[in-house]
Amino acid sequence: MRGQLNQTQERTAGLVNANAALEAEISEHRQIEAELKESEERFRQITAMTGEWILEQDTERRYIYSSSGVKGILGLKPEEVIGKYYYELFAPEDKAQITPGIIEAIGSFFHLDNRNKYKGGHEVFTESSGSPILDLETKLLKWRGIYHDITERKHFEDTLRLRDCAIEASSVGIIISDANQPGRPIIHANAGHNHPLLLRQGEKTCKDLDAEGLILGVKNEVIFEEKSLSLEKGDMVLLYTDGITEARNKEGEFFGVERLTDLFVAHRESTPQCVIDMVVKELRDFCQSSSFNDDISMVVLKIT
Repeated sequence: MRGQLNQTQERTAGLVNANAALEAEISEHRQIEAELKESEERFRQITAMTGEWILEQDTERRYIYSSSGVKGILGLKPEEVIGKYYYELFAPEDKAQITPGIIEAIGSFFHLDNRNKYKGGHEVFTESSGSPILDLETKLLKWRGIYHDITERKHFEDTLRLRDCAIEASSVGIIISDANQPGRPIIHANAGHNHPLLLRQGEKTCKDLDAEGLILGVKNEVIFEEKSLSLEKGDMVLLYTDGITEARNKEGEFFGVERLTDLFVAHRESTPQCVIDMVVKELRDFCQSSSFNDDISMVVLKIT
């Protein structure tokens, strides 16, 4: 009888200990779950504040997770993204170049530029980085990545690129003259061209034909100032590109507007063709070369 009592007590003590261990384990799991939940909430808050789109894709590159950041970037709710292939969110032109079913080689990628389609239809430029998630046998399990919106930056870069191209090609000037009109008036505007030089008959200095205007191509709907003046017999006008004034000699010195002006004044009695020939000759002597790094263009008008 006493032996049975001892066995019962031992079993009871064992159950109590096991129950205590189980409760401790359950408590530990609850704490881990609470910490994990807190960590996930913290992660969601951080991604929401940064505005970045965190995502996961399966082995076939279909979205299996999407953070709320996709709403700000593409105008879509996370549930609208789940199940879609990654290329379904591309701009139509880029989407047409994707062959469904072909998966790229496994490997991380960084700062990849993309053109995506916003829910309303307009283009959005994004930059993405991502990495494959592999198992212990290096078998692909899924993809994890991050996108952020670079549309504003892209437009700014395009504007700068357009400006630089416009500056490089800024040889746009317009002069209109009607020799049949009394006073032989000319109307001139400027969109980045070097100022034409006006040399009046009997004068020893040139006048810049300047007019207000932005470099052509930098901005839409630009208003260019127009100026007009009358020409008299013996007056001359020289139009030229910056390949002349920005030509350099071996010491790095520019040919310059002043040197060009002096030549123009010194040969004011010559014909337009002679003026052009003389400038080209002086330019070759100055650069000690018969070829130039930039275009050399001139037009000389003379009222006779």
